[in-house]
Amino acid sequence: LGISNFNGQQVIAQSSERLSGDLRSRASAAIDGNPSTHWSPEFLEQEGNWISYTLPNNIAFNNLELEIVADGRHSIPVEMKLSVDESEVILNIPDIEQGSEIGYSKAVLIELPQTLEGNQITLEILKVQEVKTNNWYTGQDIVMPIAISEIGIDRLEVSQMSSTIDSGCRNDLIHVDGIPIPIRITGKTSDALNGIGLKGTLCEESINLPKGLHQIETTDGRYTGFNIDRLVMFSAVGGVAAEGWTRTASPVEAQVTVTNSSRSSLQAEIVNNNSPFWLVLGQSFDEGWVATVNGINLGSPQLVDGFANGWLVDLPESEVLDVSLKWAPQRNIWIALLISLLGVLICFYLIYQGRNEKSLNLCLNTPRLSDPRRSFHNLPVKNAVITSILLGLFAAFVSTPLVGLITTCFSIISTRYLKGRLLLTALPIVAYSVGVAYIIFLQIRWEYEPAFSWPTWGRSVHHLGLLTVLLLTSDVVLEKVSKRHIESRNKEALS
Repeated sequence: LGISNFNGQQVIAQSSERLSGDLRSRASAAIDGNPSTHWSPEFLEQEGNWISYTLPNNIAFNNLELEIVADGRHSIPVEMKLSVDESEVILNIPDIEQGSEIGYSKAVLIELPQTLEGNQITLEILKVQEVKTNNWYTGQDIVMPIAISEIGIDRLEVSQMSSTIDSGCRNDLIHVDGIPIPIRITGKTSDALNGIGLKGTLCEESINLPKGLHQIETTDGRYTGFNIDRLVMFSAVGGVAAEGWTRTASPVEAQVTVTNSSRSSLQAEIVNNNSPFWLVLGQSFDEGWVATVNGINLGSPQLVDGFANGWLVDLPESEVLDVSLKWAPQRNIWIALLISLLGVLICFYLIYQGRNEKSLNLCLNTPRLSDPRRSFHNLPVKNAVITSILLGLFAAFVSTPLVGLITTCFSIISTRYLKGRLLLTALPIVAYSVGVAYIIFLQIRWEYEPAFSWPTWGRSVHHLGLLTVLLLTSDVVLEKVSKRHIESRNKEALS
């Protein structure tokens, strides 16, 4: 966070947040003397964001010059709060006319009511003139962030960054079996700011690992400053340490022609020189992908490049390969859609028959509300237990074993006690209410954005919703079983 200044001492620059994916938008960019860089927070609500600097010594000033980006692509601060140690001043920003050129900025000089002195300087955004853009993902307008190019306060500055990065040997980035491994990160500063990878090398000559499983861990880049995204480990023939990186195999020359493709399948023809090669499908890894080459199943896919599906193809006697890739679960989806369509057609048929006076005998009975106070207590123990267990097994199949156990227990209780059915009827209402309340709590607590991914934030209550439906289903099934038992008993009594 800090860049050396003040004779080697550090100015610590911090902010409430910065624009994701842009390392140049950090807090120090607003005091680096370069108007082409700026601090910028995230999209959406701008009020409450702040930028703060801690200096090694006190400074005093009675004015400041703010250079604010006003290019029509950034919101503009209208009111800010300046805090210097314990003192606070509200800053009213003069009107700034928007420009059309990307990166256009305007400097405004603000005189303070009194001289402020301290080493902790904070600027907080209170009000902004919003500039909005359309979020193509959600289709809604969102507020664009502000951007402050420079905060002109005498002696509040950082020196320009070096053109190269050398972290020195650090032992907090990689651990093998819990043991820290010192590495050095080097590269160009411009590459780091552009998101291009830097080079990491061992500070020691090599690492000796015994035969067996080993756990490699990298630390969170939010706390160390470096994200370790890729590790390459290599050794010479026989397992001894290698002097340097060398390719162990030559690239395979193969001509691939895709003959047909869809979202769930792909057919291709590969002309190969009889050399083994890896067939990689650039889709997210999933065990459901099935690959066949010349009718031969290649087995389960292997994880490749951290996300893709890969299969080793070794058919030395085949130069022309017919490749078929299919996502097997799609077949189940088509079956489910067909069943749903069939259900819709049956519903239309019943509606049509219901409108035909000559076919009134085919109509369903008029639905009637069932009295939850009506007990299943008259159901024999054997019938009650068997029905409850079957309901529990079905619930465990569509949800979890715990949901299945709960369904079984409350189904049995509803058949053994006079008021047990009231409990079976009330529990779904309670479960549903708890689920709704929890989702509302999550939304208030984390303020999830309205997007296609919004339903995934409530996945923790998914099985609670299934429990609600399964308990209601159990009530309906038990009522049907109970009615059949009563009808059967009445027939026996009449006979």
